[in-house]
Amino acid sequence: MKRKTKTNIITETYRKHGLNRRQIAQFVGTHEQTVYKWEVGEREPSASVVCLFEALDVMMTTVKGKRWVRSRLGGVDKAA
Repeated sequence: MKRKTKTNIITETYRKHGLNRRQIAQFVGTHEQTVYKWEVGEREPSASVVCLFEALDVMMTTVKGKRWVRSRLGGVDKAA
């Protein structure tokens, strides 16, 4: 089995739950360009950011968690 990298965790998590880079940047408090750089390997996210994504993945598995996340990202358009 292929080991998940920090970049894989970020990309897979937000795509799996129908989010986009803008929403993810808002969720972790950074710029959309930073998320892109994580994805293409130009920068590496900190361990705390990876933990946020792991928590987001767990939260998005419940209806209540989805509602909470969506309410925090409410002003952001869902289109990529």
